[in-house]
Amino acid sequence: MKTFIKPLIFIAILFGLSGLAYWDEWQTKKEVKLNESKNKLLSIDPESIVKLDYTKVDDAGQVLTVKMEKEGSKWKILSPINFPGDSEGVSRLLKTFEDLRSEKTLESSIDKLKEFGLDQPRITLAMSAKYNQQKTIRIGEKSPVG
Repeated sequence: MKTFIKPLIFIAILFGLSGLAYWDEWQTKKEVKLNESKNKLLSIDPESIVKLDYTKVDDAGQVLTVKMEKEGSKWKILSPINFPGDSEGVSRLLKTFEDLRSEKTLESSIDKLKEFGLDQPRITLAMSAKYNQQKTIRIGEKSPVG
């Protein structure tokens, strides 16, 4: 009977260590997922976006607005002309925004918006997704420090 005690203790220790390793791996995966979604610029899945409005103000003050809508799997330009869009190009653009992260969150006071040129942004990208999710990205002037 004594000959079985040492192997049983060894097996119990082995099961305990393997359970601990499994738990640690599960926690690590959970933390990685949390860190990936932290500070994400877009909380909308790029595949679910169905409308895209791009507005740009040039140095002369002229405004260019392009409105696009997704019909099925194809993108269509609605404004300034009615024309089929470049679906691959739009998908690449939206995938680019998927991986962007914000470094800092600003107070939404008027002074802060003016400081970064966001009160009258140079470029505005408004996206609408299924289920009434909306996201607007404003791109202003260069930062005050260059």
